[in-house]
Order: sequence, then structure tokens, then C-alpha cells
Amino acid sequence: MEMRNHQQGRRPGRLEQFARVALCVCILLACGYGIKRVAEAPDIIGLLNPGVEPTARVEAEGRHLVLSDYRFDLHQPGSMTQAEFALVNNGSRPVRDVTIFCDFYDRTGEKRGGGRWVVYDTIDPLHEERYKLQEKRYLSHLIDASSTICRIVDVRSGGPQLAGHQPGRNH
Repeated sequence: MEMRNHQQGRRPGRLEQFARVALCVCILLACGYGIKRVAEAPDIIGLLNPGVEPTARVEAEGRHLVLSDYRFDLHQPGSMTQAEFALVNNGSRPVRDVTIFCDFYDRTGEKRGGGRWVVYDTIDPLHEERYKLQEKRYLSHLIDASSTICRIVDVRSGGPQLAGHQPGRNH
């Protein structure tokens, strides 16, 4: 006599079928999004390092804040990068914690990456401040400092300065 295995001939229930269909739909959506993202990227740098858009606070609180000048010394010994920023607050309120994003380009104009710096200081109304920031950051030797484009991407409204801060000092 032959005994039948009940597990072997069992058909999947409706819940299992729904779960399989839902999983397939999720996988197809994820693949579609990935293909769309790759197709829209101008190059591998744009795919891996997308641009940074300014926050709503920049429009609301930083309208009168201007990044008037910036300079870089990109290829210092030990992979150090020195950035110098000049910020002018033409508004009537102090601003603080300014985030600056820079796109790095090579001599041919091709984007080679980006960098983010935060100036942890309060800039009083109708004042200009200069800041030197230095950090360890690897940058390709192809990057040309003169073709770097920077912009303010975030800012906070003024508040109390950090204890021990000395205005006008290099940071």
C-alpha cells in the first residue's frame, strides 16, 4: 500500500499566493526605479554623488546671506584640503551654522565630486566674516580649484554663540 504525503501534494493558499505576487511587484518596482535612476544620471559621479539642493530655511532665513568669496588649496601634503569662505550677512537678523556645498570639476569641466563644509559660528547683521576650514579629504589630482562652484545649502537663524567663541578669528 502506498501512503501519500499530504505536504507534497498541497496547493498554496490564497495568502501565500498574494504574498508571492506582492513580493514580485516590489522587486519589479525596485528594478524599475534603479533602471530609471541609472538612465537619468549624467555619469557615474552624478549617480553616486547626487547634487545637494538648498533647504527651505535658506529661502526663509538666508535670503540676505551671501557667499561673497571662496578659495581652495586642494592638494596639500597628507591629503589636507583648506577652504576659505567669506560670508556677508546683509539682513537684520543674525544667522548661524551655515552649510556650504561645493561641486568639484576638472579642467575639462567634468564634475569630479562634491564637498560639504559647515561654519559653526554666528554672523551678526550687516557684517562680513572670513573663515578658513581645513580637513583631511582625498580629492582627485584632476580637480581644478578655479573651476569649483559653491553655494549655501542650509542656514539657521541666529541664536546664542557657543561658549568660548571669539568673533573674527580663523576657524
